Amino acid sequence: MTFRIPARYLGFVLAIPLVVGLQACANVDIGQASSSIKLLAQKTPEERKEDIKAFREGTSWYSEGIWNGALGEYMIYMPANYKDIYAKDEESFFNYVMGAYLARNPSFSYTEFTAYAGDFISRERFDYMRRFGDLWLKSLETDPRNRAIKQRYDLFKKRFGGDNARRYQELVIPSRLSELLKDDAKFKSFLEDDAYAANWILENTDTNTRVRGRFFEKGYGPSIDDLLKPVTIGILPALAS
Repeated sequence: MTFRIPARYLGFVLAIPLVVGLQACANVDIGQASSSIKLLAQKTPEERKEDIKAFREGTSWYSEGIWNGALGEYMIYMPANYKDIYAKDEESFFNYVMGAYLARNPSFSYTEFTAYAGDFISRERFDYMRRFGDLWLKSLETDPRNRAIKQRYDLFKKRFGGDNARRYQELVIPSRLSELLKDDAKFKSFLEDDAYAANWILENTDTNTRVRGRFFEKGYGPSIDDLLKPVTIGILPALAS
């Protein structure tokens, strides 16, 4: 089952994850984002075609924020050309990017969706996107080719405080985590060198979540040094080529 969404509506949906899902990590103001949606609606079809091209090819905080907000920790499974695959056209964008966002945020309802974007997508299509995204994310987790990257992610979590540090681990920008896990030299340094690991955490957590303040300042919670735990490694799990 597939579906098509008219191009004239693309601008609306490009802004939705930013509006409702990324405020914590992107510090987005709802009023400003809602205004952006209205402005996008006034664009011509050709201009909106450029929107998805810019989203696919862009490296701005806006583009990266949507990818990170939609996929979260599933970014670790993305191949180098993931943008070309999952945002190659409107249908792919809706199925994969929006579908993943909806699957990861089951409490985000159709009513909330229409409050921001109107009812140009039916409830049936909305539910389909969520189901598609859920099945896709599950397939990423169970794909044998992703076994090694999952093992590396487990090492990262053990290194950075273990299960009890989940709230701190979630502050790491997903795309940066993916880059770290796939770089043998940098990941090995992260696992073995406390100074390197602490610096990496500071440089790759979202500054808009008050990481350098509330989360890691003395008196508010554990320091990064306290969260870093020793791990025993031999040879890093070999990634699929």
